[in-house]
Amino acid sequence: MPTLKETDDIEHFLTTFERLAQAAQWPVESWALHLIPLLEGKARAAYVAMDAEDACDYQKVKSAVLRKYEINKETYRQRFRDGAVRANETPRELYTRLKGLYEKWMTPREKTKEQIGDTIIMEQYLKMVNPELRSWIIERSPTSTDQAVTLAEAYIAARQAEGKFRSRITLKLW
Repeated sequence: MPTLKETDDIEHFLTTFERLAQAAQWPVESWALHLIPLLEGKARAAYVAMDAEDACDYQKVKSAVLRKYEINKETYRQRFRDGAVRANETPRELYTRLKGLYEKWMTPREKTKEQIGDTIIMEQYLKMVNPELRSWIIERSPTSTDQAVTLAEAYIAARQAEGKFRSRITLKLW
């Protein structure tokens, strides 16, 4: 497999690497050792910046590299919700792309049905509230919709106590 170039798509590169590693039947424990010599530029910098203890764990190396490229669950959510069909994309390719984005966004193997539902509800909740409130809630990184609602209530109560929040503004939140 060729080394990663700065112009390469990091996600395609990692997917190709993982498929090659599976086809070669490498033990997952050795994947990081096979990947590291292929990394260059930002990806190599991400690896070098890792704790030595984590440097042999493929999933941790992959996470560090994706973070360096600013690719996270929010990236996958936005891509999933984008709604655009790529030029020359077949129905099967569209389905595969959407399924992959869903799995990277929701990580269904790691969550219960209720947690997945809560993630979807939180997304819609944040979409519906006033942008200022949305930003304030997101900055506090709630892990559930219930926490987001509690934050929203605290935000509104604080503004009302300051006398800066009028009832007509409250209506704009919903």
